[in-house]
Formats: sequence, structure tokens, C-alpha cells
Amino acid sequence: MEKKKCLRQPSALKKAVGKACPLAMAAVLFMTVSCSDRVHTDLKDADTGKVPVTFRVSSIDQVPFGSGTRSQVPVSSVASHISFAIYTDDRKEQVNQVSSDEGFGTVSLNLSTGTHTVVVIAHNGDGNPTMTDIRKISFNNKETLKMTDTFLYYAEINVTSAPQVYDLNLERAVAMFQLKLTDTSVPAQVTRFQFDYTGGSNSVDATTGLGATKSTQSETIVVCNGGKEYGVYTFVRGDGNTLNMKVSAIDVYGNAVKEQTFEVPVTRNRITRYSGEFFKGGCLEFTSADYQMTADDAWAGTDDLSFNE
Repeated sequence: MEKKKCLRQPSALKKAVGKACPLAMAAVLFMTVSCSDRVHTDLKDADTGKVPVTFRVSSIDQVPFGSGTRSQVPVSSVASHISFAIYTDDRKEQVNQVSSDEGFGTVSLNLSTGTHTVVVIAHNGDGNPTMTDIRKISFNNKETLKMTDTFLYYAEINVTSAPQVYDLNLERAVAMFQLKLTDTSVPAQVTRFQFDYTGGSNSVDATTGLGATKSTQSETIVVCNGGKEYGVYTFVRGDGNTLNMKVSAIDVYGNAVKEQTFEVPVTRNRITRYSGEFFKGGCLEFTSADYQMTADDAWAGTDDLSFNE
């Protein structure tokens, strides 16, 4: 009689292993893909469709205040804060930096292909400007964000599919009023000077570089070591180039012990300097300054004016 072959049934253990193998292989594959930065990054970039773009502030193109020579200087030597803003349709992306940040003056962003507007503001304030409206970038009058020497870059760029690097050259965007005292000394009771002025602007239209609003500006500067030179800044408006300036010498109790008023012609990237004996006649006299003007015809130089002499 022919013996029947006995077909062995797989054990329960082998059944379990057979079922588990596909799952184990899938888990290993998943771990391999997840641990690969390259694969993960490629997939993410493919999903977003954005391109890396680097903006680098390479120089400040200026005629330094007090100099008649055009020069290009590193941004860190003239500014402590930089704000980059990228405008795309109705969206804005803003990056703020301080001079202590690593890579100060350089920022890299992933941008979609197409047209973008770039605005860069470099300044020496203690905060960041409000950049929501490209035509009204604002520095308010708070002590933490007073007007300082300010530099501007504005351009429209076209982002393609290839990574790009832009080297940016910023230009000075403000005018300066400088008070230079010829007094023998500042009276002992005077602790600070207060500057109140109209005719300029604390907001700038980035597309034109001109002041965007009619502003009432105020700044207080503490007297330090008997200093005799004091400066304040403004954006020059397109509808007028004259500041109505009142300068007050303030004592320790907050009282104005001397005031002078000036009509100040201002031009972007120029200083208007008033020199004279501010305390002539003593304190507690309030006068309007008479002055003689001597103009420096060099581009972006200093206009010197004298008063009470």
C-alpha cells in the first residue's frame, strides 16, 4: 500500500513571523526615509515650490555728514538695526536684526517665483520701524524709537527658479539739523536740550524716499560733559523743505530756562548747522534767532548758518 505523504502544517510561530515581515520591512523603510535629511528637505522644497534668495547689505553709499567726499562704508559702522521687508501682493514678510546678531546685514528667505518688492531700512534707533505700508514706513516719537541717521533701499526683483544673491547698497534717507554752541560753557543748571519741530516727517515713502506725513517731532538730548553740538533728524517732505524749530534749554526741574526758534531749510543727505551763542543775554530770555547764511555748494555737504552774532 502506498503511503500518503504527510504535509506538515506551518507552526503558529512561523505564521506570526510571516505576517510580521512585511510590516517590519515597511517600518525599516520608513525609518530610513525619515532619517535622511536630504530626502526630507527635497520633498519639502518640492511641496512649497519656493526658491532660496539671499539679501546682503554690502555697503552704505553716502557722503558722510561733515565730509564732502562720497564713500562706501560697512553697514555695521553706521547702523545698529536693520529691517528687511519683502512685499508680495498683499503679504509682507519682515526680518529685523541688531548689530550683535551673527550675520548682521544678511538674510536668506524662501520666496515664490515672480515679482517682489524689497525695502531695507538701516538705522540707530532702539526698536523697529512700522513697515506695514510701503508708502508710510514710520518711526514714531517715543523715546525707544526716535529718529536717527537712517538709510534706505528700495527695489522690485523678479525671483526665478534658480537661487539668487542680491548685494544691496543703501543710501541716506534723512536730513539733519545741528545746533553748534559757541558759548564759553553751558550754564550749570541746564541738563538737557529739547527740540520741538514741524515741517518734516517721521515716516518715509519707500518708493520716493520723501517724508510721507506732516509730523510734529520732539526729541530731548541730555547735556553730557558740557557738549556743544546736538543734532536731530527728519525725512524731508515733498511739499516743503523748511523746519519750524524750537530749541529749549531745560533745567533739572523740567523748566525751560532759555528758548530759541529757527526757520531751518533742509535737504536730504545734508546738514543744516546753526552756530552761535545760544545763551547770549543770559537765561530766561526767549528769542527768535537772526542769522546769516553761508551755503556750501558741494553736493551733500553742510549748510552753515550763524545766529546771535
